[in-house]
Amino acid sequence: MKLTVVFALVVGLLAIGVSSAAAKPGKGKIHVCYATKGADKGAMRFVKGKKCPKGEKSLSWNKKGKPGAAGQTGATGPAGAPGGASQDTIDELRTQIEHLARADVFASADLRHMAALEKAGQGYWAGQVEIQILGAQAWTVQGQGNRSEAIKLMRSAAELEDASEKHVAMENRLYPMRELLGDMLMVQGESIAALKEYETSLKNAPMRLRGFYGAAKAAEFSGDKKKAREYFEKLAKLTRNADGDRSELREMKQRLASR
Repeated sequence: MKLTVVFALVVGLLAIGVSSAAAKPGKGKIHVCYATKGADKGAMRFVKGKKCPKGEKSLSWNKKGKPGAAGQTGATGPAGAPGGASQDTIDELRTQIEHLARADVFASADLRHMAALEKAGQGYWAGQVEIQILGAQAWTVQGQGNRSEAIKLMRSAAELEDASEKHVAMENRLYPMRELLGDMLMVQGESIAALKEYETSLKNAPMRLRGFYGAAKAAEFSGDKKKAREYFEKLAKLTRNADGDRSELREMKQRLASR
């Protein structure tokens, strides 16, 4: 049906011609009426207006049609300039993510261990696991940027550890929580507060390399050069027979060599 109408329109236009004096197109549009029934079905004629008599329908040219289908995707543009992050920054971020992942895993595992110990009547060791959980959570939160909550958790771990009863198996802790609190305060740029925590930690866990070094660095950053040198000297005495090449010892030797 539609093909018949279109064909009739084309034939009609050719027969009538655009020079027909019946009506002139106005304002860029041509209006046509075509018969929809009867013996003249499909025949068309130009009209001045848009109205067609009964039995005819109007057509208009230059109408906006429906949008066509999308064209083919163009060629890929040139690659953009490389980002500003250095490889060192990328490596540092990757390390931080790995540390956070491990902290979360350890905290989840420790929760299970703590529950098992409490069930077995081992309250002391359940408490020690709780201390480790708080420490892991503190550094996880610190890595997420919540500084105040990280200090709150780390301080809770330190206070809980300080209050726990002494045990022969826990005399030489790998990382005392108060010492780690000092480390966290140093990370946050609070060297004066960090020095206080390092000194408290050294009372509870004396003669520690990391304790002396942390206190020396905290004093140095706080502007107390005399106290910084005192702690570096204590570190030198503690490690006088050491044959290792730790970065803390190299720095200690540099500080003590300068007067």
